Amino acid sequence: MPNETLIPDTLKKNGVTLPEKDWRASELRALNKYLMELIKKEAR
Repeated sequence: MPNETLIPDTLKKNGVTLPEKDWRASELRALNKYLMELIKKEAR
């Protein structure tokens, strides 16, 4: 089982704040996918 705090900890370390909520792993993966696509667009 992956570390459940890895994604939120990484976001916090990079200055991203999330609303207080019990995040499910699937929600965090979807957020990660969205942010990766956003970063790719801005890198062009």
